[in-house]
Amino acid sequence: MLAAAGLSGCGLTSGSPLADSVRPGSIGKERPLAGAQLTVISKEFTEQIILGQTMGLVFKAAGAEVLDRTNIQGSIGAREAVKSGAADGMYEYTGTAWITYLGHTKRVVDPHEQWEAVRDQDRRNGITWLPAAPLNNTYALVANQANAHKYRLRTLSDVARLTKNDPGAATICGGSEFSVREDGLPGVAKTYGFALRRGNFKKMDDGVVYTQVAEGAACILGVAATTDGRIPALGLKALEDDRWTGWCGRASSGKADERIRASVLRA
Repeated sequence: MLAAAGLSGCGLTSGSPLADSVRPGSIGKERPLAGAQLTVISKEFTEQIILGQTMGLVFKAAGAEVLDRTNIQGSIGAREAVKSGAADGMYEYTGTAWITYLGHTKRVVDPHEQWEAVRDQDRRNGITWLPAAPLNNTYALVANQANAHKYRLRTLSDVARLTKNDPGAATICGGSEFSVREDGLPGVAKTYGFALRRGNFKKMDDGVVYTQVAEGAACILGVAATTDGRIPALGLKALEDDRWTGWCGRASSGKADERIRASVLRA
């Protein structure tokens, strides 16, 4: 693996050595990374930060000196840091890699086949994908219980019906990435035939979406990550991708399509 190097223009800020005290256990026996200097990175949301910190602790337990550069703004900056060698490892999503980084417009619905396709194509970029982690995540549309009942929202097909029958009521809050990604709003709208009015998708910070949907005033629907604890904490209802197209997960049954895959390491 490459040692950390400087990177300009990719969103990196000054990092600091991982200070946590950790020793080998079931992971890190015989300290196989002793003498290595490794940089871990993550995107800016909670799940990514936790995963990045966990990776850093694993590396440190195995003997490496670890520079913590988690909490990088946006997917592209984190990806470019690994691709260039400015960072050595991160957790990444196969759907994000396939659509956003590798430029495809059609998802591979089977999770293992999707991972294989990303792994094989990313080799030419000098990036190695390790076997899948067991944690799943995907996009989902959520509503508070009152609005779900009022507008009879259980599935994404129900949202498509609402956009046609009551277009003024069909408002969605979400982050800027989802609004332009092919595995986000454009793909869902095309697949389900959303007739969303101009201006009815309200862009905001991802973290604000949950409280706005819970309040139900600014928007009746929000873009959420299915692993986010605020969904049950705020009593939100995740709508089912009833066509199982692979754009959003079967959030109501927990069968998410887009998986968190294992560490992406620069070869």
